[in-house]
Amino acid sequence: MITLEPTSEEYRFYERIVRNACALQGEEEWLEFKHSNSNPDLIGQYLCALGNAACICQKDNGYLIYGIDDASHEIVGTSFDPSIAKKGGEALESYLGHMLSKNAYFKFVKLFIEDRPIVIGVAMKAVSTPISFAGTEYIRVGSSLKKLKDFPESERKLWLSLSVFDFESMSALDHVEGSKIIDYLDLSCYYRCLQKPYPSKEEDIILDLTRDGIIREQDDGRFAILNCGALAIARDLSLFPSVSNRGIRIIFHQSQYLTSFSSEKTFDCGYAISLEQIVDYIDDRAGREEKIDAARRQSVHAYPPIAIREIIANAAIHQDLTSRGASIIVHLYPDRLTVTNPGKLLCDVKRSIDALPKARNEELARILRKMGFVEEQGSGFDRIEECLASEKMPSVLLETDDQKTVATLFHKRGYREFDKDDLTRTSYTFACLRHFNGLELTNSDLRERLGIEEKNAAIASRILKECIAIGALKFSESKKDKRSVNYLPFYA
Repeated sequence: MITLEPTSEEYRFYERIVRNACALQGEEEWLEFKHSNSNPDLIGQYLCALGNAACICQKDNGYLIYGIDDASHEIVGTSFDPSIAKKGGEALESYLGHMLSKNAYFKFVKLFIEDRPIVIGVAMKAVSTPISFAGTEYIRVGSSLKKLKDFPESERKLWLSLSVFDFESMSALDHVEGSKIIDYLDLSCYYRCLQKPYPSKEEDIILDLTRDGIIREQDDGRFAILNCGALAIARDLSLFPSVSNRGIRIIFHQSQYLTSFSSEKTFDCGYAISLEQIVDYIDDRAGREEKIDAARRQSVHAYPPIAIREIIANAAIHQDLTSRGASIIVHLYPDRLTVTNPGKLLCDVKRSIDALPKARNEELARILRKMGFVEEQGSGFDRIEECLASEKMPSVLLETDDQKTVATLFHKRGYREFDKDDLTRTSYTFACLRHFNGLELTNSDLRERLGIEEKNAAIASRILKECIAIGALKFSESKKDKRSVNYLPFYA
């Protein structure tokens, strides 16, 4: 047992636990009041049940509090002392240690509140499997201690809670006072993107952030800022240890080689804050071209800003957040831009246009979607292809393995600058986009996509023939006129 000093932060934490518990109308399933009951087996059963209940109720721990009156919830103090209690000749804590299952973690702490001794048995929530005592699993049903096997619905809920490992909903920073949340999260950005007025009351802000899964109230009445909330709207990701390395890094190169490092910049704030800043920064550093069209001079972006935005947003919501030491990296070369994110692509690279919407980080995707940063449906690659098609640029090159996914944009315009791979990849991707929209691909469509003049229609025909030969496209059976041929992706 640990006796806590009033000057310690741990003391203040458990004092808040006790006072919040006293303020409750009744006992919760993860919370039990005792006066001085020192029966070792009953204590073990309660620690077991409270740890299981904490898992179901999404609490960090279950609490067995000695020194609180069961009826009035007044602080009365206790004579129970775990450090001298025994089971037979064995110390209580040693006995509980080998009678509880290996996944049970518990401790006893003692503190004085209002000069009265309070003892708290802290049972960490169950992880991986239900906690058992003497081979039997227990649960709280209301305020009663029961065997888990007698309550199938509670058992189902417990196993469901145990089966979910959700990094996004885990805590990035614990025990933050409600008034201090604004120090860590950019709430102005949050409400501006939601197009909602900034609330005047702290409780309304707390309610909004809780509903959106950005924060969670903790056992002591303070708040945890969750990983997905920090990734979305953190003022500074370095303040959150679990996601401190998830800022987006931009690296500039003097030549087309990886070793030609020139400079770099890391955006260490949440993605909702940094995304537009990153797009503007890349757009500015990539440079623009002057184009004269119909006697008018126009400034042309090196890469369509929407395409950059969509690729980086996709990288954010599809990155593998459990991959240690990895982050999203953007390499800007004179001739191309690559975006690398940890984690294998969740669909076949050949089906990126029409893949069913699926995000590796669904909570982060939901928040960014609500704030207007990602599309309501689809992966965004259809929008990327639309942007590139309008600029006569090659389709994005997607590459993936077990560790990472790389998306590459090429700084080329017009088919004369394309190589063979660019031509076949772009023709196939454009056919996928048209098929996704219920259309087929024709020679004329491909000429328009690649910027091929009508007099050079034979060039488009040769490209289509090559796509047929490598199995990327197939002939459509919808056309009966042999002189007019339509094309479909191979999977259509």
